[in-house]
Amino acid sequence: MKKPLSIYLTGCLLTLTLLLAACASNQTTTTTNQTTNNQPTATTTSSTPSPTQSSNASFVTYTGKGYTINYRPSWKVESDGNNGVTFTDPAQKGSVLHVIVQTQSPTAALQIEEGTSLKDRCKESGNLLATADINGVTWNQGEYRCSSAIANGSDQEIRTLDMAKPVGNTYYSIAFYSTPQNFDNAVIGTFRPMTDSFKVK
Repeated sequence: MKKPLSIYLTGCLLTLTLLLAACASNQTTTTTNQTTNNQPTATTTSSTPSPTQSSNASFVTYTGKGYTINYRPSWKVESDGNNGVTFTDPAQKGSVLHVIVQTQSPTAALQIEEGTSLKDRCKESGNLLATADINGVTWNQGEYRCSSAIANGSDQEIRTLDMAKPVGNTYYSIAFYSTPQNFDNAVIGTFRPMTDSFKVK
């Protein structure tokens, strides 16, 4: 009696093991398909600057006038009307990165963003080094807290990068602003990866 029972139990265990293995392989296939289908895709056109997929899945590459920069695919991208572009986070009201392109004598990014009355509304807030080197280009940098016209008078933190010397006859500046409560996390999670990816062509 013991022998037929042990054969029966062994058969049940073998069947259960095969069922579990089949379920696990089916679940892996489903997960792989879902991950593959959720990958952001971008198209490229030759007439206007456009995004392309970067090697980092959480960013895509934008090609602008003489430069490339990686940005989050969920962000809204709009021309600023002067060869530059703004990247806006739809999930965090007030988080914007603005790439500014200038071919005349350069104006500082803070002045472009905040206008001529910036000295009345902006106070330096960060303890940053005066310059930063990104991909072989030296940038002057600053960090400010402003009672911003952009944010209807509420405070915003702004970090700026202005090229110390032009590339050819073009100056690039980058301004990133966000609310004070989101600023530090946004700098680490978005501003740094985006600016670290900035390359002049």
